[in-house]
Amino acid sequence: MHPIRVAVICSIKLHCASVNTQNNFQTPHPDFPAYLLNLAMSSKLESLLRLTIQLSLIKHWTAPSTYHDAIWHQDMLRTYFPSFLDVTTRHLPHSSPEEMGRFFAVIYDVVNRLAYYLLQDRFEHDIGSYCEELRRLVSARSPGISTGDIKLTELSVLLRRIMECNAVADPSYARTRADLGSMESAEQQDAGTIFALRLANHILYAMIDVREHHSAMHRLWSFREYVDFTRAFRREMRDVELDEDQVHFEVNDTATEYLAVGIAVPYFDFCELVDTVPEDLECSVCLNEIEARSVEHPAVVTMCKHFFHKKCLTAWVNESGMTTSNTCPTCRVVLCEPRQRIHVSQLIERSRQAAALESIAE
Repeated sequence: MHPIRVAVICSIKLHCASVNTQNNFQTPHPDFPAYLLNLAMSSKLESLLRLTIQLSLIKHWTAPSTYHDAIWHQDMLRTYFPSFLDVTTRHLPHSSPEEMGRFFAVIYDVVNRLAYYLLQDRFEHDIGSYCEELRRLVSARSPGISTGDIKLTELSVLLRRIMECNAVADPSYARTRADLGSMESAEQQDAGTIFALRLANHILYAMIDVREHHSAMHRLWSFREYVDFTRAFRREMRDVELDEDQVHFEVNDTATEYLAVGIAVPYFDFCELVDTVPEDLECSVCLNEIEARSVEHPAVVTMCKHFFHKKCLTAWVNESGMTTSNTCPTCRVVLCEPRQRIHVSQLIERSRQAAALESIAE
């Protein structure tokens, strides 16, 4: 079952509990996961539970969490996930409440996915690859946000640090974590789902209540606009039906990049030449200054109003070894149809097959 759906189902238990009881980790009842799976069959109940989360978020407009653990989670978010705060504080003044609500819901989903992944004790070198897959998910669901600047490896460090500190401070937390093992059995997986969701909810409220967000929302939005934010959050939870196979994760030590094999995309399909550019502007591809009316390095602008060197952006779109090369390097807005590419591992496999055929022919 998709984690967002399970998150919705868990919300009545997790969100209706008294704020004061959240200081202590409580092991879920052994029958709780199976009970939740049965409840998932009712779409009306799912709708009610999504509404419960929305109402809980609305409450935080006037009553942000101020108990000790809540403040601690906010400090941890600020310390270990600064790239998220950089992106949100940059977009809050310019993005609509609905757009920010959808973005927060996607990040909530990613926190849940990554927390569950970390509970499985995967190999350390796998984390970067999985975080990159999650970043692509965020980019696909939040086209108007500069998701390329978010470092989900920071989020993995944040989640691990919180789990480590909680295990030291609370023996019952440590025992529950140890009982999960590598989550090979169905019972362990169900318990791991609840464990990850509790952690995701702590992060969610830290995201809402942290000073940088809470004060900015009050300064920039009316209460009605904040309700629109929560409504968009709720709708995104309903609309994001991303099955696990949509986050493709596979460790492939020989496959590191894609090679362009199709016809190159002409520059006028993804940008246009300009004669003037803002002062002291850097190209985010090469990090060098963009000069207006430069003959050697003419400037271009994309549909999303970001400036680059023509040569740099053309190389990004046509020669980059990433599948997202048809998006803006700054904000990940789709600029054009992608150039056809083939994975390096496919070329290696084809070479091996050709060599095998030659040996047979000989």
